Amino acid sequence: MQAFTDIYQFGVNHGMDWQQMNECPRRTVDKHEQLISSITQSDLPFASSDADLVVFGSIARQECTDGSDVDWTLLVDGQFDPTHLILTQQVRQSLEPDKKPGTSGLFGQNYLWS
Repeated sequence: MQAFTDIYQFGVNHGMDWQQMNECPRRTVDKHEQLISSITQSDLPFASSDADLVVFGSIARQECTDGSDVDWTLLVDGQFDPTHLILTQQVRQSLEPDKKPGTSGLFGQNYLWS
């Protein structure tokens, strides 16, 4: 990501070291690989041609830290049916080892995290 390259180069040019920020892209790649592994090992039935798993937030911005949670949604392009709810619950269970969203933040109120 060009923004991280530019910030890194600015730091080098000015004798700055933002180690945490410089590690974000690597952590994001690690988290991405972990998510793919979690989903593929769970044998989720992603046969639905009208639903996609979308990950956003710090992972999508490549700003992942050790404390980053996984912000995701199941995007349905079409008529919702009961299998979509089942798929959503299966995704949630496969991501269970990952950090859940906080309960106090803007996105913390999620009815599936009972």
